[in-house]
Order: sequence, then structure tokens, then C-alpha cells
Amino acid sequence: MNNTISNENRLALIILAVGQSLVLLLLHKAINHTVWPATAPVWLHALYTAAIGLPLFLYLGATHWRERANGIAAVILGGVLFWLGWHNGWLSTPLLEDAGYQYKGGIFSLGCGLFVALFILAFFFRTWREHGRLDYTGLLENSWRNALTLSFLGLFILVFWLLLFLWSKLFDVIGIDFFAELFSEPEFIYPVTGLVGGWGLGLIRSRESMIATVRKLCEVLIRALLPLVALILMLFLAALPFTGLKPLWNTGFAASLMLWLAAILLYFFNAVSAEHEQPFDNAPWLRRLLLAALLLLPATAILAGWSLGLRIDQYGLTVARLWGAFVTLFIGLFSLGYAALAVLDQRLHPARFRRWNTLLGAALASALVLVHTPVLDFHKWSAQSQVARLENGSTKPEEFDAVYLRFNLGTYGTDALKALQASAWAEDDITLKNRIDTALTATSRWQRQTPAQQDDTDWRRAQFRLLPGTELSDEFLEALAPAEHGIHLCMAGDAHCILGDFEYRGQRYRVSTSTRSYHRLSPAWQWLDNEWHLIGTVRRFGCKGQAGVDLEQAFTPIDSSAFFLFSNGACLYQLQPSGSHVRKSLIDREN
Repeated sequence: MNNTISNENRLALIILAVGQSLVLLLLHKAINHTVWPATAPVWLHALYTAAIGLPLFLYLGATHWRERANGIAAVILGGVLFWLGWHNGWLSTPLLEDAGYQYKGGIFSLGCGLFVALFILAFFFRTWREHGRLDYTGLLENSWRNALTLSFLGLFILVFWLLLFLWSKLFDVIGIDFFAELFSEPEFIYPVTGLVGGWGLGLIRSRESMIATVRKLCEVLIRALLPLVALILMLFLAALPFTGLKPLWNTGFAASLMLWLAAILLYFFNAVSAEHEQPFDNAPWLRRLLLAALLLLPATAILAGWSLGLRIDQYGLTVARLWGAFVTLFIGLFSLGYAALAVLDQRLHPARFRRWNTLLGAALASALVLVHTPVLDFHKWSAQSQVARLENGSTKPEEFDAVYLRFNLGTYGTDALKALQASAWAEDDITLKNRIDTALTATSRWQRQTPAQQDDTDWRRAQFRLLPGTELSDEFLEALAPAEHGIHLCMAGDAHCILGDFEYRGQRYRVSTSTRSYHRLSPAWQWLDNEWHLIGTVRRFGCKGQAGVDLEQAFTPIDSSAFFLFSNGACLYQLQPSGSHVRKSLIDREN
């Protein structure tokens, strides 16, 4: 057993972890009591970001705690983290005080992005302190060491809390609820978790030779799976000339699958060739297989980028698409670099790949920081793109998704809507003005109309597009319950819902769908006892190619003994009765 951390450094880890937990406890209490900094989102987010991110970096990157380099790194990184959190807080600041809504979508992005960036920076910093340079062997060792350390630490804390849960339940059974109440108090949870986490981290880092053993086992298992990954990639690309690219574009998630496959191949290849100068010389067949896979690898990034580009060209930039472009860019850079290096050195010596990995690793960490600053914020780019498409006519005013800007783009989206609202264009276009006004007065992304508007029969009628042979009575509209699942989406004020009537086996049905492809479930009714009854939902299986709902064609039932299917144009649907409707039908049949 090899101890690599002194008692002094282990104590420093515990003190840092407990100190971090106490700061987080104070922030938690501030939120509960609605006092500063909870009342100032910019301060709250900035303090949270620094309180979580800075200790994480030191846990993974610092080795000897008395070194001046740790303090310098902490000051610089702490300032950067505070700035990033401040910007995220500004993005979440509610500019419309009467709306009661605060954007929080940027928190997940910031958390994930900074975790990856700090993970990379930590093993870069530790390697530099240990070797005096960015030695690749050291980088690889520290990346594995940090990843496994975090995994074991998470498992250790999880088991600790499971034991406390068992403790509380055992005493709860015999009527003693003291421990259950104690263990659920924030004043207990935060400091105890910090203490246990710091203690566990010291235990793990004092036994890093055991972590090296686990790493060796992982590399052996990865080497066994590497040929399978390469084979999957080659077979998939070989099948595309026969199937064509159209099935890829129709799925909507093909780009993600291809990027996952490319990322796994890149990771497995690096894990296998980590510490050996000629890792494939004893297996020429594997080297040839990997050579072919690496040469074909850029095709996955190109296809993923093409698929993403089609979406962007059709609908403009969104935060999700920009993140997709970000991932595609870096996987594409890794893939192109590996393919070029494989051409230059067909024996696949790892030394060439190591320099490329180091360069792109540093670039990735830097980029993950920059995209959370005002310089490259994806929310800003998305807001500018959506407004630009409206201005150049790519998006019609009646199709402008003002709600997306309001609820998905934070302050950037709200500012863009307010600028449009004050423009002469909005004054002249009543449709555009209504969509903007509706979004800005919304309290949530789903309930975007006031109850008074939702109760107006004429307003409700305007929310539906009707297929041929369908008429809406006032009684049907008045009976709609906006709180019902699916119906509340139609009451959002966007007029995207479509209704159509048809007869099937002597019964009248009214079903709904949407012009939006991501709305897969929508309500369905049946004419019973001289009125429409909500009986379940309609599931849309999809449409052929890029086809949508044909507003000139009624729904057509498809005769099927097992499934209630019907179609419209090139789209296929299925009616799915609710459990209560099925039970009622069985009772009626027995009577």
C-alpha cells in the first residue's frame, strides 16, 4: 500500500470540505429565509459557483497544500468562477416583476460545462506541479486518478447516507423519530457530508496505488471491447450507401447516436494506447481494424454536422442546437486529427496522438468557460438568430415562437421580446404583437393565457384548426378543461392544435394532433349520450419524410382488429383509451 498524501494534507482536505459545506449551508439558509444573497440572483449564483467549483478544483488538482501555486491558482480561478456565476445570475434575473418567473435553465448548462472544464484543468494543474511540464503520461495518470477518485468518493458518501437512513428507519419502527428528524435537518446534512467527504477523500488519496490497479483492470476490459466499437462504426457507415441518408434525417436523434459512437471509439482508443509506445504490434489485425475505423471516423462528425445543419437552416439557432454544434465541432476536430495522424503513421504510434489530445483538451476546457460568458453565450446567439429569422422573413409572425425566447433564453430572450414589442413592426402586425404580449405576461411556459381569456368561447375556438367535416359547438368548447393533460397545451394561445372527426365501426370520434412534431400525445373524445366525452389520448407514430398534417384531408381510420389506427396524409396515429374509459366500457357491456 503506497501512501501519497501526508497527514497534514489529509487534514487540509477535511478542513476545506467542512468549510465548503458551511458556506453552502449559509446559502441554503439564505434561500429558505429569503434574505441576501438569495434576494440578488447575481450574488447568489456567483457565490454558489465559486463555493462549489473552487474546492472541487483543489480536491483534484492540489497535492501539497502549502505550495504558493495553490493560492495563486485559487485566486485566479475563484475570480473567473465568480464572474461566470454572476453572468448566470444576470441571465436568470426576472426582468418582469409581475410575471413571477425566473429562468433557471442556464444552471444545468453551467454546472455540466464547468464540471468538465474543472476536471480537465485540475489534472493539467496537478501534472504541471508534479512534473514541471504537461507530461502526457502524467496527464493520463491524473485524469484516470481523478475520475476514479470521484467515483469512489461518491460511492462512499452514498453508502454512508444509506446507513444513516437504515439507522433512522430502525429507530422509527420502535417509535423513536429523533434520528429521522436529525438526519433530515440541513444543519446536520451539510457539515456531516462535508466532514465525511473530506475524510473519504483523504482515505482514497492515501491509497492511490489501489486506484492504479482498478485503472489497469478498466483498460483490459476496454481493450476487449475496442474491436467491437470499431466494427460497429465500419458496418454502420458501410450500410449507409444502401439505405441512403434519409432515414437518418427522419429520426431527429441520428446525430446524437453517431457522436456517441465516435466519442466512445476515441476514448477506447486512447485508453488502450495510453502507456505503450507500440500497443498494437502484437495484434496486427486489431491495428488494421483501428486504422480503417480512424480513417472513417470523420464521416460520423460530418454526417452529424450535416444533420444538425439541416435543423438549424430550417428552424434557426437554439441553445440545444448550439450545444450540439459545440460537441460536433470538438469530436470532429479529434476525428479529423486522428485520421490525418493515422495516414501519416499507419503503425498508430501513440506519441503523435498524445500531442493532439493535449492541445484539444486545453482548447475544450477554455471553450467550456467562454460559452458561459457574455462573449460566446449560446442564449445570446439563439435570441439573435430567432429575431433575425423573423426580420428576414424565414419565420412568419404567426409562427414566431415568442414563448421560447421568454422561457428558454433568459434575460437575452426577454430583452429581445421587449425590443420587438416596442418596435413599429409589432405595432403594425397585430398577430406578432399578440404573441409577444402573451409571452411577456406569461407565468409559465404552459399557462400562457389568463383564466379570463381561456374561458372565452370565441378565443377557444380560435385555438384549433379544423379538418374537413369537423365543426365545433359552443358546448364542446365550454366543456374543455384547460387543466387536463394535453388540453392545456392547446390553450397556450399558439393555435397549433388540429381537430378532426371521423366514424369508426359505427361510433363517432374526435381526435386532435399538433403542427409541432415534438407533441406526440394529444387528447381524444367519443360521442356518447349526445355529448363529447374525453376518452384518452392520440399517439402520433410519425410521418413519412418531412410530411406534416394535411389540413385539406380528414382523418381516415385504418381497419385493424388489434389496434385503433388512423391516418392523415403521410402521418400515422393510434387512439389510446384511458383506463377509466376502458373500465366504464366493460361495466356498460356487462349491464
